[in-house]
Amino acid sequence: MEVVDKLTADFSEHPDLPRALWFIAEKYKKLKEYEKAAGIYQQIVQRHPDSPYAGKPNVDFQRAHILFLIESERNAEAQAAIDRLGANLRDNTGLLSVLDDIAGKYHSLKKYDDAIEIYNTMIKVDPHSELAAIAQQSIGWIYYSRKMYDRAIQAYRKVLNDYPESVQLAGSQYWIAQSYYRKRQYERAIEEYQKVISAYPESREALHSRRTVAVIYRFLDMDEQAISENRQFLKDYPDSVWAPGAQSRVAESYLTNGKLERAIEEYQKVVEMYPGSQAADSAEKEIIRIRNIIQRKRYLSK
Repeated sequence: MEVVDKLTADFSEHPDLPRALWFIAEKYKKLKEYEKAAGIYQQIVQRHPDSPYAGKPNVDFQRAHILFLIESERNAEAQAAIDRLGANLRDNTGLLSVLDDIAGKYHSLKKYDDAIEIYNTMIKVDPHSELAAIAQQSIGWIYYSRKMYDRAIQAYRKVLNDYPESVQLAGSQYWIAQSYYRKRQYERAIEEYQKVISAYPESREALHSRRTVAVIYRFLDMDEQAISENRQFLKDYPDSVWAPGAQSRVAESYLTNGKLERAIEEYQKVVEMYPGSQAADSAEKEIIRIRNIIQRKRYLSK
């Protein structure tokens, strides 16, 4: 902080001093040195109240100060500062931004109940905002990451029901499906994945859903459905990094059904369409193995 003190002393009347201090504070914040950042933000507010940089530091000071208290495990002080946020920050956008960072910090420290409490506060502050939808989805993710899948499903469904215009809908529907998948309720999971595919066909989640449905059918040895879904995946996402795996699963399904010649044909497509890939290497080995099986069967049938 000696550099800051010298800068302040040498350029106390310079009009760009608040700006320079703000950038230094931002640097400390990125380095997660929140106490130093908070001190500089506070200095801007107190010594340069008329500067355009004095408004934003009030938000940044509150954020850095509380994050410092949380990291220092000064829990009572942190909670008291959080309780004062509403009075200190009149602007909902600034308040929600600070609360989001606080919840994220609690989450990273695995203080999940505290994180959920803050996310719920965000929802109460501005229940119709996109940040509220994000907060609700974050609650779902906390439950999902803790393998509390029923609660995760409830949280994600609230996003779908309470925020019908949110950009979080595809993700929330996808994680509902994932929760059922983790619960090994595969038929229900497929239903939920299909909702993603139908409602949000251009989303990244639709790609992941289509792939997972194909994987589930293959896992369940439902080969007719597996072939159909994997072919649809190849049609919809021919350039995906998972395309070689989809083509391999088509071949595996034919192999499982004893259709050895057809399996060879499908594995050959993997070799030709995805040369140099791990899937192609595995396919070549499978082709050799299947041909040996066919030759052995022919020999034994004589």
